[in-house]
This record gives sequence, structure tokens and C-alpha cells, in this order.
Amino acid sequence: MNYSRLTLTTFAALTALNLHAVRTELLTQNAYGDFFTGELDNVSLDNMGTLSAGPELKEIAVLDDSNIWTAVASPDGKLYLGTGTDGVVYSLDPTAEEPKAEVVFKPDTIMTRALALDAEGNLFVGTSPQGAVYRIAPGGRPEVFFDPDELYIWDMAFDADGNLYVATGGEARIYKLEPDHQLNADIEPYFKSDRTHFTRLAWDDEGALIAGSGPKSYLYRITGEDEGKVLYSAGTDEIANVIVDGKNIYFTTWHKGGGSDKPPKNLATLLAKFQMKAADSSDKKDDDNSEDKPAAAGAPSFLLKLDAEGFVSPVWSPGGANMQFTTRTADGQFLVGSDIDGRIYSVNTADDWSLLNQAERGGEVSTILTDVGPDKKTYVLTSNPSAVYELTTEAEESLFTAKVIDAGAVARWGRIRPLGAPTLSSGLKIETRTGNAAEPDDTWSPWAELDNGAVSSPAARYLQYRINFADDAQLRGLTAYYGTRNLAPLVGVINVMPVGLSIFTAENSSPTTLNPKELAYAAKTTAALKKEKPDNKKVLVSDETGHISVAWKAFDPNGDDLRYTVEVKQDGEEDWVTLAEGISDPAYSTPTRGYANGYYSFKITASDSPSNLPAEVRSGSMISQPFLIDNSSPTVTLHNQTTDTNGATVLVFAANDEWGNIVSANYRLDGQEPVEAVPSDLLFDSNDEIFRLILPDLKPGSHSIVFEALDENNNRGLAKAVFKVE
Repeated sequence: MNYSRLTLTTFAALTALNLHAVRTELLTQNAYGDFFTGELDNVSLDNMGTLSAGPELKEIAVLDDSNIWTAVASPDGKLYLGTGTDGVVYSLDPTAEEPKAEVVFKPDTIMTRALALDAEGNLFVGTSPQGAVYRIAPGGRPEVFFDPDELYIWDMAFDADGNLYVATGGEARIYKLEPDHQLNADIEPYFKSDRTHFTRLAWDDEGALIAGSGPKSYLYRITGEDEGKVLYSAGTDEIANVIVDGKNIYFTTWHKGGGSDKPPKNLATLLAKFQMKAADSSDKKDDDNSEDKPAAAGAPSFLLKLDAEGFVSPVWSPGGANMQFTTRTADGQFLVGSDIDGRIYSVNTADDWSLLNQAERGGEVSTILTDVGPDKKTYVLTSNPSAVYELTTEAEESLFTAKVIDAGAVARWGRIRPLGAPTLSSGLKIETRTGNAAEPDDTWSPWAELDNGAVSSPAARYLQYRINFADDAQLRGLTAYYGTRNLAPLVGVINVMPVGLSIFTAENSSPTTLNPKELAYAAKTTAALKKEKPDNKKVLVSDETGHISVAWKAFDPNGDDLRYTVEVKQDGEEDWVTLAEGISDPAYSTPTRGYANGYYSFKITASDSPSNLPAEVRSGSMISQPFLIDNSSPTVTLHNQTTDTNGATVLVFAANDEWGNIVSANYRLDGQEPVEAVPSDLLFDSNDEIFRLILPDLKPGSHSIVFEALDENNNRGLAKAVFKVE
């Protein structure tokens, strides 16, 4: 899990109290990869890292067979399931009070990989190996309809005239069977290929047959008997699915080496690499023996689009997993099933997609059936184990359980604060449990709800949280605060930072004196600015307060020069405000004076306008995670003065900030060197902190004290007081 840890501050011991050093650390989760490894029970996770209540996968039936290879639905909503390892075909009424899978046909073979229904309700079954096609009339017995020489029957599809097209493997052949086909009729292949398998069939809007093949897969368009052409050479193990939408053809690639349980680290980079690889190989002759890997080999599985002009572009990829099955709903949304943990994705574009849910039993999503029956229901079928689920629109309960968090040592856990809001919104309930065993067991504490935003579970090395979602509640991210002793700080580099940057060109420039955090940020920003002349771009970090800076990376598959637009918007507002337009450097800095306190987001738009004619210009945008602008200083007040039982003077100060946490404090007594102060609860985890100062051995008479508090945006608040010691 990609956690971001950022040490806020380290506090020296108070000599008078002889305390150990105390440090407050925070851990932020706000990205897709942060939540991906958690357990999503009817919870959806979108590509921006937002969690929300999702659709439910309601379990309908579980089969004894290990695989459900394929399925079709009749107009009345009955499902027919083709399975392995015995090839049994089942019927299932998912709307029955107690749905039960009933055996329709048990062939003498290993698997049933293809099913089709004709207009009269006849069920056609394609078995493998020793491939054959059986026809089962309503209420009738199975009969052999077609028995080719090929070993495998991978797919079947009817045309508008009722002709059945059969895709085979062992040798890649497509057969056309007329409605009155007789078993002993001498029939030649309708279309042949030098591939090993035809894996998938579909029809385009002009009545041509679109066929996918494997291995080193081709996508064909077949217009007549022995008349066809290759539309695209994917070079992967298989073309798994083909979806035709008007003039566009969408298809998915599949690799035997898929199945990695890792999210896409950077989907934009992955898709850009595909386009760059495709551009490099576009003028090369296709060669099955070529050592160059095709563009589609950049990930186990891609969803690709072939447009009317014949250009192929990537739409989406799940990263390390395979897209086992992909379909498209009536509203144009792709539903994607992966081969890991029964995961279901909803995909609109590369910038708009979600992990909808995952099957409770896990497995591979082998088939998704949409618009089934009069009620237009959606069913998800998995293998290993074999189960049938209904994908409903609403869930009775939506619960996200995070992966265990390791503080590295026994820690006192403080507040958990949602990102983009000072308090937890209604509809969200967060519970935690803690323990010192790496995996939750009987030694862990029971689940306990937050107490006014703070963890009520006892101190321990490990913490786990879970979130219950109600209604339309969403969570954009959260930060957990905790305190440990004598642990080395972890310094992180973030894209948005409250410092000012000056970017300029200079052949020779003297170094600027910076603190370690500023040096680390400047080094990363300078690296992002490197182009053909890496020493030409310089970055100067200012120590002046009241600035915010953002740095970014952008890629262009054609190597075009890019220009950037920087916009900003406060949460709750509708309109973006343009700060800069047409800049060439991937970093920008702006003063924050004059901004209202609150959470904001940057939007960066990259345009390839310098390298293209106006009609050909393309652009892409990205929105940052929310960040806080806080220009107000903390309010510091002296509450009271008392004397303890040992005769020491006790002063109680209160520090409060409207938006940000108090992150450090110190005091000067009678003009002496500053002494760091620690809150009464020993954690800097709130915007409202109480400090109890014990001052022993003070001489009688008047004394002065200056107390200073610093918030997380470097705003300082002061309180001056004169007090007397009797």
C-alpha cells in the first residue's frame, strides 16, 4: 500500500519534567492505490481514490463445478451455464425463491466453452476438446448438430438470417451453418486463418463478421466466404472480447502471465507507453518471429478502440490483472471482470473509472450478462469457485475494511481526520481496532467507534480501521495521527507545498541556502524540469511565507512540446479560476494572501498546441488532491496561573486555529532561550491544544513570558504575559 508519511515535528524534553522526546506523525491515504488492497464489501473505489457506497453482488447460486466458462440468457430471464471440468450445461432461474442449478446436458467431454440460443429457443452447445456442436430443442433431448475435425469450439454467433457461425481452435476455422444444416452434410470452412484459434465473434453494423484470434492475436473483419482482412495485430496470447459500437470496435487483449494483484501505478503513463510503442512499430513489417514486443504487451490486458479510420488507441487497463470478460451497457459504460478476487470495474474513459465491487468468494469473473429478462437485470458469473451473482443497484450494507497499518513500534493513536473537511460527514462511521500481532487475532482489541474524531482503541503497534457508508456518503481520503518514541523521521515529497518557487534559466548559478525539506523538494522539482539541457533550468525556493507551489509531470506519446494552464478552485465553488496559461515549465507558484481560508484544488491542463495545427491540438487535464490555505494565525491565551504542591508555578496556555492543526509551540521566560512546549495530551493532533507549563524555582517578584504557537501552514500566534511569584 502506498502510504504517505510526513513527520510534523519533534519535541525536545522539558527539563523540569524530565520527559522523553515526543513526536507526532501522520499517515495519509487519499489515492486509488492506498485503498485498493483493502476489503471492499459493496463499496466502490473510483480512480481518484474516492470511496462510496456501491452496488451489491448478491449471491444467487454456487456450483460444484470449478469453472463457469460461458453463459447465455433466454428472453424470459433463465440462465444457461456452460462449465468444466466435465462440460455440464445447467439451467438456472435466478428469480426463483430458492434458485437451483439443474442439469440440462452432460456431454462426454471436458468443457463447454460456447453457448447460443436461436429465435425458436433452441440451445446450441459447443464442447471441447473433440469439439462438437449440440442442439437441444425446448423440452427435447440433445442431438449432435455439427461435428468438425477441429478440437475446440470457442464461440458461436447467429446472423440476421439465422445462420450459425462457429469459431474453432486447434486450427483456426469459422464455419457457417444454415438453419436446415444436416449433420452428415459435407461443409467447408467459411473462413480460415494461420492462427491456432478463433476466440471471439461479433457483428459490425454493416453485417461483417469481426473475429478475434490467438496466439499472437489478429483482429479480422470478414465480409464473405474466404473474404476478410486483418484489422489489427495485437501480438498477445488472445483477443478475449469484441464489442462493436457503430463504426468503432472495442476489443480486449489477454496474456497467460496475467493475474498480478497490483493496481495500475500510473494509468496515464501505461497508456502513453502503448501509444509510443505503437508509433515506433507502425512502419515495421508484422513478423511473428520478431523479438520486438508489440504495444499490447505492455500490460497483461488492454481495452483497445479501433476507429472507423483504422487507428487503434488504448482506452483502459487494470494494470497487473487480466480482463477476463468485458461487456458494454446500454448507456455506453463498460463492465469489466478481472481474473483476481472477482473484481468488477466500471469504465467510461481512462480518466473516469471505478472498482465497483468484488465477489465475496473471489475467483475469476468469467461472464457478465446484462439486460436479462423483463426486469433487465445484470448477472456476474465467476470461476474458481463457480458462483452466480446479481449486481444490484443498492446494497443493504456498504463496508470498507482497510489493510492493517504498521506504526513500526507501539504507538498512541490520535485523531483520524477526513480529507477536505474538518470533521467526519454524516453517513460515515469509522471504527478502529489495535493490536501488537501483525494480523488481527483474538489478542486485538474489539472494534470501537471514534470518540469525537479520535481513536478510542488502546495504544499498540498495529491499527486497522473500517468505514460504514450510508446513503450517498463519500470519503476522499483521510489522515491518521499517532505518536511514537525514538523513531527515525520519514520525510515525504509532495506535489503541492506551502513554499514559493522561482524558476529561471542560468548557465551558472550559485547555490541557495535551504533547509533539508526545501532542498529535497527543490531537487525533485529541478529533475522534473530537466529537458535537453539538464543544467539550464534552476529552481529557487523562497523562505517567504504565504505561498503555495505545485509541480507536475506530463507525457506526450508523440514527443510534442507542451504548454500548461494552471487553474484553482475552492471546494464548494463551481468555477475554476485561471492562474497561468501557456507556460512551458511543469511547476507554478502563487502567493496565498487574499485567498479565503479553506480547501482548494489545482487543475493542470497540458496542451500540445506548439507542435500541431489548431484543428489537431489535443489536451489532457488532471485535478490535484485538496490542499489547505490558512492565512490566519493561531489565537493564544493565558488561561490561569496556579501553584502546585511542590511550590512550582503552573501556567496554562490555550492555542486555537480555525482550520489547521497546531504543530509546535515554545515559550521564552524572562527573555531566555526558547523552550519547546508539549500539549497536555502529548500529541499535536488538533487545532485546539492546551499547554500546562510547570516552572519550578522561580524567584519572588514579577516575571514575563512570551508563548508562541505554530500551525501547519507556518502561521504564528503569540501571547505575552507578566505574572508575579509570591
